[in-house]
Amino acid sequence: STRKEMAMARNKPKLVVETGTNIGITARALGAGCWANGGGRVVTSDIDPRMVEYARKVCEGLPVEIRECPSLKLPELKEADLVFIDSSYSSRTQEHRLVKSGAVYIYHDSAAEKWVRPELDYEQFKVHLDSPRGFSLIRKS
Repeated sequence: STRKEMAMARNKPKLVVETGTNIGITARALGAGCWANGGGRVVTSDIDPRMVEYARKVCEGLPVEIRECPSLKLPELKEADLVFIDSSYSSRTQEHRLVKSGAVYIYHDSAAEKWVRPELDYEQFKVHLDSPRGFSLIRKS
């Protein structure tokens, strides 16, 4: 392997966490990304057993583990390299605090509600993608 290939491999997330699985479409995309990268896995959760059951079918065959639990019960939230936060607005500030330093995370619906807390303004970088509901990309410092 060349140095460039080795550096690229280091930058690919080994552990991806999604909060708020719903029907599993994002989990499927994240799992397909891990598969395309040649490694990594996704851990995601939802509290609705019907959604969990459906999402498991949607993600079948991909490196995706779907759990029926609140996002704050995922120990992987503290270890993930990439986090996609799409859970209830009430738990997002606590999820933010659990994400490890250096991790990249994406907040879905960042324009839909005024839930973004002032502490997020102190992050290394924040990119907001303008859409009706919004996405914000943040690297935790």
